[in-house]
Amino acid sequence: TYKKWSSEGRGGRRGHDAPMIAYDALLAAGNSWTELCHRAMFHSGESAATGTIAGCLFGLLHGLDGVPTGLHQELEHKAALEELGAALHRLSTEEK
Repeated sequence: TYKKWSSEGRGGRRGHDAPMIAYDALLAAGNSWTELCHRAMFHSGESAATGTIAGCLFGLLHGLDGVPTGLHQELEHKAALEELGAALHRLSTEEK
């Protein structure tokens, strides 16, 4: 499906189609990490780009819920990343 509107016949290769594939995967996956991976990361196109974007969007919506623990348990700089995430959340939700 994505080959039809990708610029070079490989879905996710350009800036216009990678976010669309990722968003499409996110909408179809609901809260299922496994389904998100199948749709955004396991395809014949540029899956590194689409998977990264989709994973980030999934995290914004669901946090780590549903993501296998082994994928984030030993994450390098995990504490610092969690602090940055909490700070970004605070900044984005405080009254202006």
